[in-house]
Amino acid sequence: MEKVNQAFLMCFVTYAVAMFTLEWFLNDLDKDTDRITEVRKEKKDRKKNEIRMGKVTFSVVCSLFTIGFFIYVKRTGGFSAWIKSANDAFFSRGGAGMFYLLFTHALLLLLFFEGQRGITGWRGYFRRFLYIVLLCASYTFIGSKSTTFMMILMLMADKVIKLETLDKKSILLIVLGLVIFVVGMIVRLGEIMTGSLITGINQILNYFDTFENFLIMTRDYSPDFLRTFFLPLNWPLVKLGITNFSEFFDMSVWLTMKYYPDSWMNGGTMQWPIEADMYMSFYYWGGIPLLIIYFATIALIYKKAQNRGAWQFIYIIEGFYILSHLRGGFLIYWYYWLIPLYIWLIIKYDKKQSLEPIKRYEIKEEEDKVS
Repeated sequence: MEKVNQAFLMCFVTYAVAMFTLEWFLNDLDKDTDRITEVRKEKKDRKKNEIRMGKVTFSVVCSLFTIGFFIYVKRTGGFSAWIKSANDAFFSRGGAGMFYLLFTHALLLLLFFEGQRGITGWRGYFRRFLYIVLLCASYTFIGSKSTTFMMILMLMADKVIKLETLDKKSILLIVLGLVIFVVGMIVRLGEIMTGSLITGINQILNYFDTFENFLIMTRDYSPDFLRTFFLPLNWPLVKLGITNFSEFFDMSVWLTMKYYPDSWMNGGTMQWPIEADMYMSFYYWGGIPLLIIYFATIALIYKKAQNRGAWQFIYIIEGFYILSHLRGGFLIYWYYWLIPLYIWLIIKYDKKQSLEPIKRYEIKEEEDKVS
């Protein structure tokens, strides 16, 4: 019982620190409401503020999407394997990971830049329709429910950033996310989900078992220092077969192999919460400053995303990955390719907008009308 109380306390402190950090760093956002509103209007009215990918970049990203998709499908058994069992095909993607990344991240970019464009005339609506068809056709092969929902938000990034928490559109998005999650479970698990209602509900609820796993770990391990924190940095070494430092590149992979070897043999991992990383690397309490730094960074990205397109792409990904951190650890190995992508987007597409030039533009336009 003492272990359960300690685990609940650690989880409570984690979420309390996260909420207070976000509140502290976002408390001045309302002061900029008028400025943000005017900049949003400017983005809507003037096409020159739209972020365009460019023909060369568009061609490269489309090529990466096509190459990644077809090689990924081929290495997971071909279209016939996906038709027979999408779940087995997705979990047999060992050796196709790089092409899966090319496929999904190229699609994320295509959807984001399409969402940044205004829709004018039937061509605009037809173009948007084609992107929606492309996303629907890719759904089964994406395999991840959260990635699919992230792609939908990418297509409407600017609108999503502006939504109020209890807005009707926000509620619809939440319902859509739940539908995607349930449908994704049915597509992936097939007969297991459709066998009976009780079995399906159990499968859905078993998806959220991180606290139980945390209790198991605290029962068997004592707090430690830096035992799991740097594991993700080991990712490229493990992929190259170099295991001198560690044979694991992820805390959840290590613990899954220890406690749930059958799941790992089937290509899946169980999840342990960020409290586990804090417990095994900083005796839990020493991880609080890192927790504050992380959520302060999320708040900063959100504020920048209010009126800068490139930052909206970063925020939507990082907003989703808050759940991955809370169900994982501080460092995640996929930052090896995400951080370079973020830097490229900021350098190439971060168009700084300020209120003063907007006002001068509007004043000059009024003067021209008078004269």
